Amino acid sequence: MEPVAVALSLWCVAIAAASSGPPLPAVEWDAGDGRLALQHNGQVIWQLNFGSDAPKPFFHPLAPAGGPALTWQAPPDHPWHHGLWFSWKYIDGVNFWEEDAGTGRSPGLTAWDPPQISTHPDGSAQVEFRLRYEPDPGRAVLSERRLLDISPPGPDGGFYIDWTSVFEALAPEVLLDRTPIAGEPDGKAWGGYAGLSVRFAPMADAEIRTDNGDVSMPGELADVDAEAVDYSGVVDGPPCGIAIIQFPGNPLSPTPWYLIARPDVPFHYFSPAVLYRAPRTLTRGKPFTLRYRIYVHPGRWTVQQLRDARAALSTGPAPAAPSEGGTP
Repeated sequence: MEPVAVALSLWCVAIAAASSGPPLPAVEWDAGDGRLALQHNGQVIWQLNFGSDAPKPFFHPLAPAGGPALTWQAPPDHPWHHGLWFSWKYIDGVNFWEEDAGTGRSPGLTAWDPPQISTHPDGSAQVEFRLRYEPDPGRAVLSERRLLDISPPGPDGGFYIDWTSVFEALAPEVLLDRTPIAGEPDGKAWGGYAGLSVRFAPMADAEIRTDNGDVSMPGELADVDAEAVDYSGVVDGPPCGIAIIQFPGNPLSPTPWYLIARPDVPFHYFSPAVLYRAPRTLTRGKPFTLRYRIYVHPGRWTVQQLRDARAALSTGPAPAAPSEGGTP
């Protein structure tokens, strides 16, 4: 088979893994102050929240059309978990992750301008944010251009989000850090987390697999190297899940993953923990880019589906990039 034909075949396999055939009919948009949602037959398939009352932009709920909401917003054990969201842990030693119980804000401020939004009748959308990270009010040391390119839901209700974040230091150097891990000074067994994260609704029969094979759960694991991970379980009805695949060229790929499946709490969570093994210093003038594809799907994915989706990102069209512009 010719190389171009191979590339096209892999691309089609990955799209089919999330949704096959034409887009789901009868979807409609619901936009309001600080939110954008896609609905089907009265059900919210996904909602992006970015109002002034949000500590960070986040997706909640996320659900395959006709399936249950898979995410959990502000669970009582970790109220700073926001469905599908992104947060650094420490920037120049200031905490941007945990939030004060009274104010709902972190010591470090994540700020953003109103996003640029483009929606389409088939249920696809593109949302672009300009964010800034302020250890002190009004003093930004890091900027981010974030592009969310969201596919239309397919006839099985599945869809994906292409997430691209481009970070640029506004100071000569900016240190991105995390809680130290076991074996480091003052290390913690639960250290190492930061970045893109998903907190699931309480679920039964959780299964986690990577493009390298199944992961033995329940429990709490970190330092699991993979380029793609699927996390599925039973929330209400048949199993559904969320898969995250790294685009080629992501830093430290394959990234260590943080995986939690503790039905006793309940606590179901996963994250490509890009800072797990070491902090990272960003230098002004040298952008730092992270790209992920996030599938929300019915059923449970196989190892082969993860491998096909990963291969498709190596051979398919390049993801859209955030527009250039001045410092936000």
